[in-house]
Formats: sequence, structure tokens, C-alpha cells
Amino acid sequence: MQKEGSEFFEHTYANVDLQRMFMEAQDSLSSEIAWEISRRVDWSQWRTLVDLGGARGNTAGILLEAHPHLTATVFDMPPIEPLFHEHMERLGVAGRARYQGGDWFENPLPEGDVLLCGHALHNWTTDQRRTVIAKAYDAVLPGGAFLVHDLMIDAGRERLNPLMLSLAMTLSVGGSGYTAEECTGWLAEAGFEDVEAIPLQDHDGHTVVLGRKPR
Repeated sequence: MQKEGSEFFEHTYANVDLQRMFMEAQDSLSSEIAWEISRRVDWSQWRTLVDLGGARGNTAGILLEAHPHLTATVFDMPPIEPLFHEHMERLGVAGRARYQGGDWFENPLPEGDVLLCGHALHNWTTDQRRTVIAKAYDAVLPGGAFLVHDLMIDAGRERLNPLMLSLAMTLSVGGSGYTAEECTGWLAEAGFEDVEAIPLQDHDGHTVVLGRKPR
């Protein structure tokens, strides 16, 4: 399957300077969200985390800092791995984190108690999202969960930031924004149960959609 917008990421990750600039921009956005997720979700019931498209591991690293019982795998494109190891050393969690390079569509996703997908589904079409969510269901261990966080469109389409993000994704990579209701529907369709949308209290008002895999 040819992924919409894949050329953007391939070009960015092929250049070390662009990699660092992109990672810094990603980290500035993800830090506040990661701390929100660390406190709004009960992590005591799980041990292993997989951050899909986790870049150099900033979100995973913050979750490891907040919850010392966790270990993490970051899954992203192979060229980012050296920056991942640097960042994990900087955060002091290198012994509890590993990197797995791969492609969302071409490779199996790493297994774990929790799979986390942040700021990624908006890159793709609805059919591609369903494909990724189905693969995530296969990779989540029984009793585990799948978490999607994003700047989701509100039901009344009144918030400007999610609409602007949706337009930017359409113009740049062929994706679009989506609502929490749409996302909960995709997770339920894949087999996840007790799916809920959790509004975060970060500056931009992100949302986490969480679905559980039956034991």
C-alpha cells in the first residue's frame, strides 16, 4: 500500500539537520501532552508500552520518567534511531527503552500491553487509519489497551486549531482531521471494548481515545 504523504517523511528523515529540527518541533508539542497522559491514564495495570511513530522517544521517555515500572519500545523509521539513543540517555531512561525501525503498513507492529499512537492518524485516509488500528489490535496483548491522542475536531466544528490542522494535513500529506466520535468508532470496529474519549487539559485541548482489548 502506498502511503499518502510518505515522501515528506522520507525527505525529512534523510537529512540529519532536518531530522533534528523536526524532532525539536515534535518534542515541544509532545512534552505537555505526555505529562497529561501520564496523570490522566492509570498506568499501574500495564508494564510494556509501544509508542508508534514515537520519533526520538520524547513521549515514551516522559512516561517512563513518570512510571518507573514501565518499559518502552519506540517504533518509527530507521534513520531516527541514533537520535533516539541520544535522547533516552539525556532523559536517563536508556536502560528501559529500545528502538524498533519499521513501516506502519509493511511490517508487523511491536507487541505490548499498551500501544500509543499520537499525531499520526491525521496523516492518512480513513481506510489507512482502519488498517493501522486493526494492526494495533493484533499487537496489543490481551487485557491491554490502545491509546490515540490528537488535536481532534469538536462535534460542532467550532474550534479553529483542529480545523487548521486538518487543512494543513490535507494540503501537505493528503490526510485530514477527525472527531473523537469517529475515532471511538474505528477502535470499536476493530474489536476494542470500553472505548472512551478523555479530554486533556493541555494548552491546545488534545483528546485521548482509549480502547481496551479483551483478556
